[in-house]
Amino acid sequence: MKKIAYYNLLSEKSVDLAGLSKYVLLVDRDINKTEIKKEIKKEFKVDILKINAANYLGKLKGMGKKKGKKPDFKKIIITLKKGQKIREFELEEKESAKKDKVKK
Repeated sequence: MKKIAYYNLLSEKSVDLAGLSKYVLLVDRDINKTEIKKEIKKEFKVDILKINAANYLGKLKGMGKKKGKKPDFKKIIITLKKGQKIREFELEEKESAKKDKVKK
């Protein structure tokens, strides 16, 4: 099994969903739901009820005559059993909230 690279997506909506035992992650586009489920179960030792996935195409950007494109990505929402949490993602949310308070 190959190692899956994933990144916690921090937005207002994803932070609200974390309170409902749902976590939003960005993963490689070529990885399917079963591979994600196995990896998350193995690494964080949680029970996954459901995984929703959506593929997004990168936006086309242009500046003058030059054209470019942002990278494509896959966003997944993992729903855990009630009462379970992924502590690593909880810490990131608290740290980002602290940084926002310091900036203000």
